[in-house]
Amino acid sequence: MNGHLPIAELTRVIHPRGSTRRIMALLQAYCDASFTDANRSPGWTAIAGYVGTEEAWSDVEKLWLENKKLWSLEEFSIAKIMAGRTAVASSDAEMCVESFGKIINDSTLEGVSAAINDADWEATYKSDRFPHKYHGCVSMLFHVIDQHVRLEFKGDAVAVILDTDHAPDDALDAIHRDWRRESDVIASITFARRRQYPVLECADLCAGRERLTQLAGGWERGLRENFKFAVSHAKRHRGAFWSLESQKRLEEKLAKREERRRRRRDEEG
Repeated sequence: MNGHLPIAELTRVIHPRGSTRRIMALLQAYCDASFTDANRSPGWTAIAGYVGTEEAWSDVEKLWLENKKLWSLEEFSIAKIMAGRTAVASSDAEMCVESFGKIINDSTLEGVSAAINDADWEATYKSDRFPHKYHGCVSMLFHVIDQHVRLEFKGDAVAVILDTDHAPDDALDAIHRDWRRESDVIASITFARRRQYPVLECADLCAGRERLTQLAGGWERGLRENFKFAVSHAKRHRGAFWSLESQKRLEEKLAKREERRRRRRDEEG
């Protein structure tokens, strides 16, 4: 794609070499959002992407651009490909998407995701701090990324690059500042456009699959019933999702656990 910055150059933009911060390695996480059509119900909002080293991203970028040429795609978009709005024939749409999924699966990139039930969010958590479900999803995703890097990439830090799906506003700026202040793992947060950074298209693959999985009943059901879109393309994936139903199930599990503990205490004495 004309005018895009290669991964190595982008790294210098989002985290200058002159930085005084001392880390073992700087990872990069490219993330994108996926929204359910406003006319459809129920809906889910998902933000997801992949985390990896500069080397891993450079390898993926090369293969990704080559595969786009093979399929005569100017831009990778699951929604457009599956809807027949690209040069890819409808009969080949699933094969096309999976060919990009194989690039991710063959790499060392790791998936991260956050998803929110739209109606439940609007009824419960909408506020000045989180005026749109996108804001809540972004905050959840930062938590997942922070946790994942701490657990799986000990000593490293991550530069997060988010596609500009939602125009920056005061609420988004506040979330940005909070996480930069609270996390010593998230080194930087950058909002970018995929026209300039094509690897953001990789995140479209992860976000689209995550939203479809939640619409179909969640990961547990998706894997049990072998939904193709419930298979994470990355070999390792960490995610979080929220709905009133999932919160209810969690509260019930915690209540049962507490009841078991109470019974053991009574039996002991």
